[in-house]
This record gives sequence, C-alpha cells and structure tokens, in this order.
Amino acid sequence: MSKHNADMIRLGLFVIVATILFIMGVYYVGNSKNIFGRNIIVYADFKDVRGLQAGNNVRFMGINIGSVSSIEIKQDTIIRVGMRISKSVQQSVKKDALVSIGTNGLVGASLINISPGKNIKPKVESGDVLQTDQESSTAAIMKTLGNTNQTVAELSQNLLEISDKINNGEGTISLLLNDASMAQTTRESLNHINRVSENMSQVSNDLQDFISDMTKEKGLVHYLTKDTTLVSQMDHIISKLDSMVNYQLGPSFDDLSETIDHFHSMSMDLQKISADLSEGKGTIGLLLKDEETASKVRQIIENLDSSSAKLDENLKALRSNWFFKKYFKEKEKKK
Repeated sequence: MSKHNADMIRLGLFVIVATILFIMGVYYVGNSKNIFGRNIIVYADFKDVRGLQAGNNVRFMGINIGSVSSIEIKQDTIIRVGMRISKSVQQSVKKDALVSIGTNGLVGASLINISPGKNIKPKVESGDVLQTDQESSTAAIMKTLGNTNQTVAELSQNLLEISDKINNGEGTISLLLNDASMAQTTRESLNHINRVSENMSQVSNDLQDFISDMTKEKGLVHYLTKDTTLVSQMDHIISKLDSMVNYQLGPSFDDLSETIDHFHSMSMDLQKISADLSEGKGTIGLLLKDEETASKVRQIIENLDSSSAKLDENLKALRSNWFFKKYFKEKEKKK
C-alpha cells in the first residue's frame, strides 16, 4: 500500500470521527435546549432583560424545562421574550404563572424563572403571554445581601465593643484572662471537680460490684429470693417468737391490766369524794361548805387558845406560891 493511500485512509477516518462528534454535540445541545422535542412557545414582556440572550435556560421551580427562543423589542419600553418549553411540563405550567429574570448563581448567566401562580388556572397554551415579576431574583438577592451586610456590620461593632471591654479589664472574661489568681482558682476548681468525678465513678463501680456480688448464686439477694426453705424457716421463727412473747409477757400484761383497773377504781373513789366535798357531805365537806359550823369551830379554837394561856398563867402563879414552891424545887433537883 502506497503512502498516498494510507494518508487518504487516515483522513477519511478523521472526517468520520469528527462528523460523529459534531452530530452528537448538536444532538446534545439541541436536546438540552428542547430543540428536537415536542415544544410550545410562550411569551413574557419585560422592561429590562438584564443581558438575557437567546439559548439561555428556562426553569420552572428550579427544573430546566426549555430555553429562550427569541428576544425582540415590541415597543420603546417593552421587550418580548419568547420561551420554548417542553410539552411534557405543559400540564404543570398554568396561565397565571409568574415569569422573572434571574441568574445562575450570583455572577452566572441570566436565565428565565417560572414560578406557579396563586390561583388555579388552566394549563398554558402555545402563544400565551405570561405575567412577569418586575422585581427580579437578582434584585431580591442583592437586597438580602444588603441586609446581611448590615447585620454583619452590627455584629462586628458589637464584637469590637466586647473586645475593647476585655482589653480594658471589664467583665468576668477579662478577669479570667488577666487575673492570675482567678485563673489559678478556676484551675483548682476544675481539678477538684475532676477528682470528685473520679470518686463518683469509683463509687459507682464499687456499687456495681457490690450489686453483682449480691445477686450472684452465693449472694444474699439470691439466697433471699431463690431459697424456698427460707420462707418456712422464717415462719417457724416467727411462730416461736409469738409463743414466747405470749408465755413471758402474758402475765405481765394481766398484772398491768389489773393495776389499771385499781387505778380506775381509785380514780372513781376520788371523784366520788370530791363530789361529796363539793356537796358538803361529811365532816370535811361540812367544814368547807357550812359557814356557821366553821365559825363555831373557829370560836372553839380561840377559846382553847385563851384557856391555854390562862392555864399557863395559873401554873406560873402556883410555882411562885409559897405552898407549892417547895414541891417544884424538889422536882427540879430530881431532874
């Protein structure tokens, strides 16, 4: 084979591969732009398209459903944009859908966004002119970014004030950062808390071991809960204690009951005596209640006192009398 024929074969293969790639590229682009599929054309009027070009994407609720087919100036202040959308999504796009111009990201290419309307309307038809949202998504994003920048500025100002207070020694954080004694105290407190935590952990482990030992086959809990003979032994012990208490303490309880009866009888007697005294019965009651008898008794006592005094005087007179004086002297000598 001559060199000329080999070059011609290579050239033919290159042309064939390039043609296949070109066809695939056209098909891919046309498919992504819904050029070869079944489509409908709808329109929207804008005052400013913000760099929108034919071929840019058309999205419905964030999903690519077509591409921009045409852009033309209809009037001095109105630009009509034609949109080629897939017929498969025609059922979802209603006549009251809103059309706005947005961007693919913050600095990406412009595109058309179609959002559902507020009312339930029939599906869109080819040639319909949809309503437009004059406030584009980009403007809304820029407005949000402006609010965010303002919030960030306020936050930065607050952080700056806090930093100044810390540097000036104001507040607890500044005290912790600048006061060495406070930092040492805090460190000691944390160490103490750590030790307490370790002790609690050790106590928990010991308690767990204790419970494990108690519940083992040779443990007390296992013995109390599993041993069937323990209940009968406990019943036997309780019966013996009951009989011993009845035997030993029964007479004492009887004596105590008898003593209580005696006290009750004495209490009734005292109550009766008190009632008799209150009614003036008996000698003591008569003395307590009858004033005349009490006066007579008082007079008798006074007479006895007077008689005793007179008798004493008479005895003194007798001792000084010469007739009895010798008698009393002999009596004193005998003493």
